[in-house]
Amino acid sequence: METGKWIIPFKGRNASGSTEVNFLYQKENVFFMDNHRTASWCWENSIRECSNIALIHIDAHSDAGMVEAIDIMRLPDPKLSSVTEYTDEVYRSSPVTLCETPVITWDTYLYIFESIHRDKINSLLCLTHGYGAKFPNESIAVDIIADKAAQYLYQYVNFLGSVIINIDLDYFAKQNFKDGNPTRNLKSIAEAVGVLSTSASVCITICLSPGCCDGWEEAEAILKLFNRYAGFNFELPKVNMRG
Repeated sequence: METGKWIIPFKGRNASGSTEVNFLYQKENVFFMDNHRTASWCWENSIRECSNIALIHIDAHSDAGMVEAIDIMRLPDPKLSSVTEYTDEVYRSSPVTLCETPVITWDTYLYIFESIHRDKINSLLCLTHGYGAKFPNESIAVDIIADKAAQYLYQYVNFLGSVIINIDLDYFAKQNFKDGNPTRNLKSIAEAVGVLSTSASVCITICLSPGCCDGWEEAEAILKLFNRYAGFNFELPKVNMRG
């Protein structure tokens, strides 16, 4: 992979929570982030126009928190906006908490994208631990089995359309597994992602979610292991960046 670019320069190993973003990095069609709320902006600027979309969501959580249609309509055009303009400029018209809340948070971005592109999404496959809200009944979301996740990924090698692979490394975090080996399927999934990354029609988003991985140390350890099998060489700098 060629040298990438910092879309949001690394601010440090700070808390992310539902709205804070400490970095966003791009290497060709692969994006790395600490907060998943930036993922949909990456997809919007990567998918082909007027194409069918296949979306694979691998995450401890469903990230399917619902948002009012009127608030989704108020979002700026992501193709004409920076990532911070897209994620930070519009707040919910009816805050669900006592404080103002952005429309796009770490658990609403996927629902928003699915709502906007519902007529284009060919399939939405989800591998989760069942945490978080479920997609509405009219959704095409289908839960898949972990042992067959790589098999599902490989079926999109020749997909005629845009493929989005959305991975939160908290799926492989120890604290989110009640039993079994948390990294059991990591190797096969990462290898499949690495193969698919060679296709120009594929957009891959990988989120560290340190707050859901028992801290930055475990999140970066999982990232290192995932990247080894996928053939990616991204790692975070030791110190904060200026800019």
